[in-house]
Amino acid sequence: MRMKLKALLVVLVALIFVGCSTTYTESQSVPRMSVAELNERLGESDLVIIDNRTPGEWERTQIKIAGAVRENPGSINWAGMYAKGSTLVLYCA
Repeated sequence: MRMKLKALLVVLVALIFVGCSTTYTESQSVPRMSVAELNERLGESDLVIIDNRTPGEWERTQIKIAGAVRENPGSINWAGMYAKGSTLVLYCA
């Protein structure tokens, strides 16, 4: 079961990096994390995985990364809620 969850996570993260490329990320040089790096860092206390899908998309899917928190993609008011030293990984797929 754990292997299936890891495989699902790898697929989700791959979709994130392919499907969520935005002009902002490219123009602002936001660092990217590979699937392998994310897998290695899962469980670290300073890693925060944020699901930023719209409420409707989030409710319709049963595929979610365990431990991820959902934040509203239309607002960044939540950004200050996380410790400055944390690594924030945002995904939308």
